[in-house]
Amino acid sequence: MALGDLVIVAAGVESSAYGIARIYRVPDPQLQSAKRMLGKLEARVGDLGIPPWSDVERKLLLAWSHAARLLLGKRDLLVHASVSIGSGRPDGKSETFRWSLRDNAQVDSEAHDVERLVRLLMRVRRTGILLEHNLSYPSAGGGRIPPQYVTFGRVVIPPIEVPAAWSDWAQRAIT
Repeated sequence: MALGDLVIVAAGVESSAYGIARIYRVPDPQLQSAKRMLGKLEARVGDLGIPPWSDVERKLLLAWSHAARLLLGKRDLLVHASVSIGSGRPDGKSETFRWSLRDNAQVDSEAHDVERLVRLLMRVRRTGILLEHNLSYPSAGGGRIPPQYVTFGRVVIPPIEVPAAWSDWAQRAIT
């Protein structure tokens, strides 16, 4: 059960990561691993900073990206490993898992280790959803629109005044 949870929650982290990468115009984010793309996202944040319409802190975005990259790496180690179950209890029930990693290293863990990773990924997923929302462009109706769907400098739906700093950031993101 814990491995299934791990895969599902990690997919949510990746979804937010790809959404934020599209805001920052990371080239072809879906064509690369999430970990590699998060490294490129960090570079883009370094180059472009935070969109002027957003109240996200640069430090928080970079910390989130770093945490997501590390936790997805831990997920990969477990998901791509083979597992054997050991019994260490007198009643014969199993609590210890032995993971055989790709490099043939052997790692022992207990189910609660995987559950802890799931909990950490859930926190990162929740933060990623909030970051993606707050990095999106505010619409006149009070919602948010991903910047790639807003045409800066032309007709904006819904029609609102676009500050020059906002369209400048969007133009720098494109190039």
